[in-house]
Amino acid sequence: MSTPLVSVVLRTRNRPDFLVGALEGLAAQEFRDFETVVVNDGGEDVAEAIEPLRESARVQYVHLRENVGRCAAGNRGIEAARGKYISWHDDDDLYYPNHLGTLMELLEQGEFQAAYTDANEVKQRLAADGTYETVSKQVVLSNDFHPVRFFQHCPFHLVSFCHQKSCVERLGGFDETLDVLEDWDLFFRLAQDYTFKHIPVTTAEYRIRDDGTQAITTMREEFARTREQLFDKYFHTIIPSFVEMYFEQQEGLAAMRARVEALEGELARLRASGEEVDDASRPTKGRGKISSLFRSK
Repeated sequence: MSTPLVSVVLRTRNRPDFLVGALEGLAAQEFRDFETVVVNDGGEDVAEAIEPLRESARVQYVHLRENVGRCAAGNRGIEAARGKYISWHDDDDLYYPNHLGTLMELLEQGEFQAAYTDANEVKQRLAADGTYETVSKQVVLSNDFHPVRFFQHCPFHLVSFCHQKSCVERLGGFDETLDVLEDWDLFFRLAQDYTFKHIPVTTAEYRIRDDGTQAITTMREEFARTREQLFDKYFHTIIPSFVEMYFEQQEGLAAMRARVEALEGELARLRASGEEVDDASRPTKGRGKISSLFRSK
């Protein structure tokens, strides 16, 4: 079996219907040099659900006999991944056909080791027949990367993110002591050494359901507590960015002061030449000369 360029690590547990939908999205990928590492985190065996899509979604099935949690399941996926790159997927996410191709087109140029696209946030509600109805679909996260931005809000979702496997081999995968926000912890850690490239193209979606079947809706206190822990843990990593921003601001202020001095000098010259200056500190004669100073060079 040839080595794939990308390994998609797909975590699942006792949601075979969601898993099938995720695999259908992978089977429809325009870019074909990938494998899907399905990590079943101690749930019911889904081999039968996988089988019709095993070939088209290029599935490698890892069935953990005991529930080890999202972080450990993700790390087992990293261990099994054979690709140069790792892309992330949970069973209730969906890749659009252009997802992997968009990321590989950029990452294979070699300038960046990690990148992310935009993803639709799909809000859903449980219908009377047991299916989910889509209430809204929109991109709510579309920001270029900056380390400081993490301390306001993470600018992308895990389903959008792809990186070289060497990044986690060097800096580590998911922190298995965390119950939530393990993706944020991973982002913080990798961002210390790598710049993430934002690709402003919508290539995937993640779902938020109203029936309490996902952690974000059932563990709000844990999310808040863990977020504070992560900020305390990684705040030191953005001090260099704050210093850089300070010096950039000082350089901008210095340029502004030089501009003001130039304007004041021109006004003084005009007054010395006998030209009248109105209340707005602009000459009533030769207005074109002074106004040109206000235009960007």
